[in-house]
Amino acid sequence: MRVSLKKTETQLASAKKQIKLRVKELGNKDAEREKAEQAAYDAIMAKTAQSLTAQLRDVVRTFYLEVWGEALNAIGVGANSDLRGPSKVYYPLPFASLPVLLFPCQIQILPPRHLSP
Repeated sequence: MRVSLKKTETQLASAKKQIKLRVKELGNKDAEREKAEQAAYDAIMAKTAQSLTAQLRDVVRTFYLEVWGEALNAIGVGANSDLRGPSKVYYPLPFASLPVLLFPCQIQILPPRHLSP
């Protein structure tokens, strides 16, 4: 009976060691999973931020292009004037150095119209 008790105690100690090892392995797997999830989240956020920045830049440039056309119309600049060229549009400094539209859209500078005083 003592031999059986010793054997059982040894098996119990061995089983406890195995459980501790498995718990430690699971803890490592959880940490790896969380790290991978965070990396995926960070990558998606970076891609989204880049996309939204490009879209915002395009919207702002389109807005300034339209406002430029309206300003030229308001002061009576002719339709064939060099001031109506895309390179002549005034952009504030933060936008002046940005590249041209990433997603080109159909932008038309409106022809001049005469405003009544």
